[in-house]
Amino acid sequence: MSTSPGISKKDAVVLAGCVGGSVLSYQLFKYLLQKWRSDPHEWVPVGRIKELWIYPIKSCKAIPVFSMYCDYLCGNNQELFDRKFLVTNPDGHFFTGRVKPQLLTVEVNVQDDTLLLTYKDRKTEIPLKPINERKQLVKATLFRDERQDGYDCGDEAAKFFTAVCEEPARLVMHVPGLYTERLMVTQEDFWNNNEVPKRTDDKPYSDNTPYMVTTVGSLDDLNKKLEHKLPSVQFRANVVVEGCAAWDEDKWGELRFGDRPDSSVAEMQCYRPCDRCIMTKIDPKTGVPDMEEPLRTMREFRLTTGKMANRFKAPIFGVHTGMNRPGFIHQGQTVWARYKKGGAF
Repeated sequence: MSTSPGISKKDAVVLAGCVGGSVLSYQLFKYLLQKWRSDPHEWVPVGRIKELWIYPIKSCKAIPVFSMYCDYLCGNNQELFDRKFLVTNPDGHFFTGRVKPQLLTVEVNVQDDTLLLTYKDRKTEIPLKPINERKQLVKATLFRDERQDGYDCGDEAAKFFTAVCEEPARLVMHVPGLYTERLMVTQEDFWNNNEVPKRTDDKPYSDNTPYMVTTVGSLDDLNKKLEHKLPSVQFRANVVVEGCAAWDEDKWGELRFGDRPDSSVAEMQCYRPCDRCIMTKIDPKTGVPDMEEPLRTMREFRLTTGKMANRFKAPIFGVHTGMNRPGFIHQGQTVWARYKKGGAF
């Protein structure tokens, strides 16, 4: 009867090493798998910043800028602050392009602490220092009659916007720290398939959040379905990203901007889709609204479902964001995204 040869001492050491290595490899695999499951996804380069926009007066003409400092409240560039001013009626209730589309053609700038306004052949200069000195409080009201106080900008500004709106109007300036009922508090039904980050953001007179981001890819996809192509500024975003697939923004959780996605660069939190209103129908060059587009076409493929549909009745284009970490951003900068674990929305 034959017998198997015994294992040599050298072979036993090798075998023990292999078994031990396999155990260690398995434990390492388990650790990495658990880490991947528990940690947010990695940062991925998704494109570049193509355009940056600031809208100093709500509903008035946009100003393109090369760079922008993004703080917690709003984007700014030198003396330009996003949605810092608001046109109202004499009682303080806001006017927007939804009811006064001609506002979109009002040119705005701020230089040497002076607000410069142009509408057709009318020009006006409004020094800002006296506004801050007078501190004439206005209890302005916006959507749902939510109050957000500001300072009245005086009779010269009122005269200018009365001519624009063709009825009595005033101009109000946002001042940080004044009373507001318009804090953006996140809600569970902002997303369907992902947990919505819990946060509260203040902002000047923007509709919902301090920032809004759109993509060239999504606009191109929409424009393929429209008879007349629309410019990105018609959607009034602060940041326009190029180089990513259409509707990729539906999947973004956070954004970073820079050569590397390290902890020193500006970081945005994406947390609310942008549901679109009739402002998207207004030509920003002429102030003339289209009767149907682009909302009619967008309703065919950009309406939400699930619990989101109870909140968002209008089609979605773009994503609302707030800052996790303030910082400078500029055109051409690489945009990094960390995707939501549950995919789109």
